[in-house]
Amino acid sequence: MRDTISMPLRPLPTLVAALLAAWAVTGCAAAVQCYPYHDLGVASEAADSITAQDRDAFETWTFERLAALEVVFSAGKAQDDPEAVAIEEELERARVDWKTFLVRTVDSFKFPRMAILNHSWFQWRQLSDLSRDLRLIEGAPLEADDVQPDGGIPNSAFYTRTDIRSYTPERIREEIAAAMPVGNITITKEKKDGTSEGFFGKDERGRTYIFIFDPPFNPEMQTSAEHIGSTLVRIMGWRVPTTAVSTIRGTGNPQYDGRRAAATLAVKGYEGGWTYRSYRNRREVRALLVAGAWLNNVDQSEHNTGTSKQGDGIYAYYVWDYGASLGSFTFRSKWPRLGWQYLWDPLHKPWAELLGAPWETTWRMHSAAVGYFTADVDPDRWQPFYPNLAFEDTTPADKRWAAERIAQISDDQIRTVVESAHYTYPSDSEYIIATLIARRDRIVARYLAAQACGGTPEQH
Repeated sequence: MRDTISMPLRPLPTLVAALLAAWAVTGCAAAVQCYPYHDLGVASEAADSITAQDRDAFETWTFERLAALEVVFSAGKAQDDPEAVAIEEELERARVDWKTFLVRTVDSFKFPRMAILNHSWFQWRQLSDLSRDLRLIEGAPLEADDVQPDGGIPNSAFYTRTDIRSYTPERIREEIAAAMPVGNITITKEKKDGTSEGFFGKDERGRTYIFIFDPPFNPEMQTSAEHIGSTLVRIMGWRVPTTAVSTIRGTGNPQYDGRRAAATLAVKGYEGGWTYRSYRNRREVRALLVAGAWLNNVDQSEHNTGTSKQGDGIYAYYVWDYGASLGSFTFRSKWPRLGWQYLWDPLHKPWAELLGAPWETTWRMHSAAVGYFTADVDPDRWQPFYPNLAFEDTTPADKRWAAERIAQISDDQIRTVVESAHYTYPSDSEYIIATLIARRDRIVARYLAAQACGGTPEQH
């Protein structure tokens, strides 16, 4: 008979384990910020999207009204005070989900800590959410809670209901020209985080930029990816800083002067990042999965976010850093597995190699300036290079909404944005244009086939 050895339970470790388990179960749900628009109380009167010409003015007006609301709250008045209600209703008539601007979530970590936690601890916490697990098993995941009766979403701290068609080629060129640094550049701080070479600096107008350079063996690759990816996502309505491709001059540093750079206007009032998992119930956050698949932005991740303080108690939420989109993986070209699996994926990688990988196994870059970027995209299987917890809750309805936004990006808009990246060789520019159009069309065919047979995409 086999001997058995019984180990006595140790009270303190057992208690600690129980407390951690309880915290995990409750913390998973508590960490998500939920502001159902239909609970705000006032039906919208503004059915149209915000045009490109009006977008800056509309966003400025929103912050001004929020500042007035904060003055009321700081005077000790409640949300249902008549003065507060008047401002709240004014914002709601303009389809502004004003509560999203009045919360600051401090839960972001830098890379690689964020990647490690999203692979491990946060995955375990997520599994402890039993109601979520049951919904997934039943094939009925929780739909986004900010969807309006017309299927669209409100203006929020993350997103503006933009009329994509109003971004004419002329308007796109005007905005890029306005963002271009002027004159000599003064270095204010070296860039230390991330894998990209760069610095913070000011132009002669006193505007602050983040300047990012290309890796030595891939000239034009990262700067083009940064500019093209961020511009297309901004046109679709998300809060993304404006970029321009420029030539650095006047720093007095021979390491930088004369080099090509992606110049991104620095966000004012920067107060660190925000995490997708805390806002995973919002459609505009989930939908970035499909935008990432279109651009193959494998770094559509937790650590590429920013929170901007617009006033006392008022915040706007940005996404940025598109240097890993298109064929670029910032410091080098992509390889075919990126976008299909996580960078660290010890379980699925060997199985794919054994059973047959869905990605190309014999491949080459199009060019040093383009890197590896093809029309082969499966948006239902696409993944960033490490887990993004909001993307794991994305539903078919979220994907259709994102596809409707992407479908509205015209060939002319794509061409205008790509040409503003100023590739040296026209063949590189034409290849990127053709590949973006092909990937757009695949995504549209996947999610909007029924609409393509007679319907029209949603405009908001």
